[in-house]
Amino acid sequence: MLKNIFVLFLFVSVLEAETLFEVKDASDNPVLNVSTDGLRIMNEGDTLMVISSDEIKANIGTSSKGLSRSFSVTTTASKGSGSDLMRLTSDSTRFWISDTGSGFGVSSQSTAKNKSVSTNFLKVSNVNTQMREGISGDSYTDFSPENLFLGLNAGRETYTGINNIFIGNECGTLNYYGNDNIYIGYQAGYRNDYASENIFIGNYSGYNNDTDDDFPYGSMNVFLGTYSGYNNIDGYVNTFLGYRAGEDNGGAKENTYVGGYAGSNNNGDQNSALGVSALGGNTTGIRNTAIGTYAGTNNLTGSRNVFLGYSAGYNETSSDKLYIENTNSSTPLIWGDFANDLLRFYGNVGINAANSAYGLYVVDDYMAVYGNADNTSGTYIYGLYGDADGGTLRNVSVYGSSASGTGENWAGYFNGDVNVTGTVTKGADAVKIDYPLDPENKILSHSGVISDEMATVYNGNIVLDGSGNATVKLPGWFETFNRDYKYQLTAIGAPGPNLYISKELSDNSFGIAGGTSGMKVSWQLTAVRNDNYAKANPVTVVDEKSAENKGLYIHPAAFGLDDEKGIEYQIQKREALLNK
Repeated sequence: MLKNIFVLFLFVSVLEAETLFEVKDASDNPVLNVSTDGLRIMNEGDTLMVISSDEIKANIGTSSKGLSRSFSVTTTASKGSGSDLMRLTSDSTRFWISDTGSGFGVSSQSTAKNKSVSTNFLKVSNVNTQMREGISGDSYTDFSPENLFLGLNAGRETYTGINNIFIGNECGTLNYYGNDNIYIGYQAGYRNDYASENIFIGNYSGYNNDTDDDFPYGSMNVFLGTYSGYNNIDGYVNTFLGYRAGEDNGGAKENTYVGGYAGSNNNGDQNSALGVSALGGNTTGIRNTAIGTYAGTNNLTGSRNVFLGYSAGYNETSSDKLYIENTNSSTPLIWGDFANDLLRFYGNVGINAANSAYGLYVVDDYMAVYGNADNTSGTYIYGLYGDADGGTLRNVSVYGSSASGTGENWAGYFNGDVNVTGTVTKGADAVKIDYPLDPENKILSHSGVISDEMATVYNGNIVLDGSGNATVKLPGWFETFNRDYKYQLTAIGAPGPNLYISKELSDNSFGIAGGTSGMKVSWQLTAVRNDNYAKANPVTVVDEKSAENKGLYIHPAAFGLDDEKGIEYQIQKREALLNK
């Protein structure tokens, strides 16, 4: 099949053709025809080539009627030799341009017969290849060893800038000195003048990038998305990906915004935002991190915040805050204050635990929770503080479950003094010390004395006077603290059958009589506490068990029963069910 190659040079009015000269072959077939319409070369009646005021056309192919190989235009030289300027073949069209020539071009003319050039539509030279549109002659393609511009007025003002690639109408139009830039999209980097090493992809991306300062100002930015980085002027090392991402960033540096409208109003440094409208309302804040759609959207001027999650910190207006949440709640799952080193959890926390029904649930193979308060300037220091309020059945500030193992087992262990301001409820008590006669190998244990009331015990020894009498004096607080006194006297060294209390306790003293001169007497006085705390908290000797605890035991093992019959066992079981 023949290829048709058209090279358009001029447009003229079509006139009726009139043969001026004709050559025929032996078969009377025209082979050359010169007319008012142009020149035709023919073979057996078929036109092989036409040269006219409208066109130059050659039919090149492998058929017997086509030109055998090629059509060429050459320079003239002696002895029939010359240099090819243009050659048309079945597989290519080639032009040869000298190093000193102005190149190859396709141009328009002001009139049909006026050969002066008004507009170069296509210009190919050893400097560049340029194409222009036909109305105002604006360039829309300019390829050179230094730059590649494709688009109407792309890179139009470039003077010394090199290694630029601008693709899109009016892309990088005002670039003058900028180097190593890649702009793709309508008016991408339109006003860039000095800045270098930018990548702007998207209509209007980096439109106002117009720094007058030296590198790095306005440079090393990556903007991807329509209007991304639109108003950036001096900012550098910014990365904006998304529709209008970082749109109003003017002179800020080292920001990263990914998502439509992400950081769109911000002009502060070193922010990072990932998600639609993340940090979208922030104007001057610095060093914020927002990850999640709408994260930190309404934080207008805050700095150094961290917002993680959908709408996290949406309405937070201050600085140095941490929000981890997937709603715009003001009580997020995790909240923090960097300025005061404060962290809060609005929910249960499990550490090494599959799940947690408790405020804090820690699983560890040695020490699950360790508290150490150390402050030499502090007035009150607490290693562990517990407070429980509001329970309808039981409130426990610090709870220790019965331990189990092959060694010693304690629900609670205190190495040091213990202060209790309330009542100690216990099944038994014991005193353990190193055995005085063999302290390295044995332990001595004693149990305390118990009573059905808040009993107090006082004792001492006294020597009777010459009349066999004595007065025992007690502290000034004694009668305020005690009531219901009971006495016991024992003679030492000799029988004292007549010893008796001569005066009961009054004015914080009592009298002894009936003994002999110089007799030594041992006395003991018991009483019941009478202070305000004791009055407000009397001992109830026998209590009814609550309805849910009837049939259960405080110490089921003491009655030969399994743990399931224990009150505490059932309480823990009920709590576990409620907290699932």
